[in-house]
Amino acid sequence: MKNFLSKTIICLTAIIMAIIIYLYINRNFMNGEVKISSRIFKNELIFQTKFNSISKKDIQVFVISLDRTPERYETMKNQLQANDIIHQKFSAVDGYNLNIVHSKTGDKFCGKDLKDMKISILPNERYDILCPSSKSSYFSSGRIFTAGEFGCHCSHREIWHKIVSHNIEYALVLEDDIIFPTDFQKKFTDLINNLPNEWGVIYLYAVVDPAKKIKIKNNSHIIKFRPNSHLVYGTVAYLITFKAAKEMLAVSEGFSGPIDESMSKAIDTEKVRAYQALQISLSTPDHLTKGESIIRSMGRAS
Repeated sequence: MKNFLSKTIICLTAIIMAIIIYLYINRNFMNGEVKISSRIFKNELIFQTKFNSISKKDIQVFVISLDRTPERYETMKNQLQANDIIHQKFSAVDGYNLNIVHSKTGDKFCGKDLKDMKISILPNERYDILCPSSKSSYFSSGRIFTAGEFGCHCSHREIWHKIVSHNIEYALVLEDDIIFPTDFQKKFTDLINNLPNEWGVIYLYAVVDPAKKIKIKNNSHIIKFRPNSHLVYGTVAYLITFKAAKEMLAVSEGFSGPIDESMSKAIDTEKVRAYQALQISLSTPDHLTKGESIIRSMGRAS
């Protein structure tokens, strides 16, 4: 009788423990992924159940580059040709030539006026930024933008406009200050053969708090950004889908921070599912800009 009672207690204890563990561990099947989160073990993993391989032929490659800095584009072109990557040059929006309008007064000036200190952006005011294809609304809270930052904002929006207007399913967007690793072609092929079932943006280069990432146990090529990651920095190289480009256009219509922050808004709400490539090591060397970012230098008076 005692043995029976002991076994019964052990069985009941095991059942209760199983229920407790089940309550703590939440399994969500979502878009080809199983998410396992545990407050007991304080970690989170994703098991990828579906893969969405695409061909390099499905991806249109764009290099954003200012027409007045041809040497930067030439460096990029040589690297891409060495990796057998067909691409298109996409003329960046030059912040110096960009028209800016004070929303209240209607005063109009250009980005070059900012550098030459002929006019200043006033704090806590709203300005219309007249990008070539559409207008964006800039609110000058916090740090004031430079002409280069306005140009960067418009350049990425113009790329997204092209993706949407030309119904481009997948695009690789590159800025012109990247150095590719010697094994880029192989690593990039491996990446696109191991994409998740549903994705919006794959950053090939990004700076984000490691605590904001979720490991994918059975995929060593990518890592997922958590919702509410807040800030993901890095627009130098990313894969983007048609659907994500459309969403990025919507969230970046009004802005007060760099284009990275506009992209982060869509990631935070999971309107765009974002990942980072793990096996590709890109760099942005100082010697291409002589130790200084063009975006920063465009904001300083001569």
